[in-house]
Amino acid sequence: MTIACALPRVSFGAPGTDRVVLIRTPVEEGGWDEAEQRTRAELEAAGFVVEIVPLSSGDDIVSIAKTHGAFAAIKVSRPIEDTTGIVVHVADRVTGKSTTRTLDAKKDGQTPERVAIRAVELLYASLLELQTAAPFEGEVRPTPLIEATASQRLMTPSEDLSWALRAGASAFAASGRIGTLAGIRIGAGYYVLPTLSLELSAAASAPTVISTTDASSDFALLVGRAAMLVEPWPKRQLSPALGLGAGITGAFTGGSSERGAPTRTDFGASPFAGLAGVLAGRLRHDLRVRAEIEVARTFEPLVVRFAGQPVAHFGPVWVGFTLGLEWLAN
Repeated sequence: MTIACALPRVSFGAPGTDRVVLIRTPVEEGGWDEAEQRTRAELEAAGFVVEIVPLSSGDDIVSIAKTHGAFAAIKVSRPIEDTTGIVVHVADRVTGKSTTRTLDAKKDGQTPERVAIRAVELLYASLLELQTAAPFEGEVRPTPLIEATASQRLMTPSEDLSWALRAGASAFAASGRIGTLAGIRIGAGYYVLPTLSLELSAAASAPTVISTTDASSDFALLVGRAAMLVEPWPKRQLSPALGLGAGITGAFTGGSSERGAPTRTDFGASPFAGLAGVLAGRLRHDLRVRAEIEVARTFEPLVVRFAGQPVAHFGPVWVGFTLGLEWLAN
């Protein structure tokens, strides 16, 4: 990758613009229509106005951007020979930078989608200078959209997700005199499709005390689950999802009796199935805060017994809530 600050540094006073010029290169000179269209789609999805302009002989992309009143220009060209790479050239008139990156055409197989993301990422990286303490000087002022793009740069996912690691605090509630249980939950998700993930997770609550006039017992809940989550818009700042899952609930109880009534330590378990609703908010490109609520039904409630007699139970219908963080990997 080569980076050159080639634009003249002058005090900018021109009004801002949200326009980006996308340079169309002739096919015989390395033009790639599919990559150009994908780049246009990425920029328009971010809110920018995109104009496609043919590259004329003798013109450079900086002068083309200036002529068309754009704050930036992007040119993508693919290799004509196997010995060359895919070249992405970005000129940014807000920070006064001109950047060129050469992508390996053979590494992992560069697709139009991947190249378009790289081109837009290169523009965003240039705009990041707006967030530094060092002064910058360009030909045009940054618009609110450009400033917002720069400030949210670390919150923008670059590619489709592959893995997600999740951890958070959980609460579980059900009828049956046991009350609300607090605990922790950890899990991992794998995106089999950009909008579909499979998750495995485990949760455990801290013990709570269940008591009668002559006996008491600790009760702790264990939950293991497998789930399928549909997330229609995983790249949004706020991303909802809906899940369907099943698993095993287990309970650990250990009691004592003040009057000598026989108590025992039991471990009970019951399968369950449930629905979950999720809302994730992006903190940066690889980190989200995540809230999930789940409503589930066990096949059999988990029962606490004193001297063989049931005194409390958890289920059969229960509700779980988890608030935590999610680390994302591409």
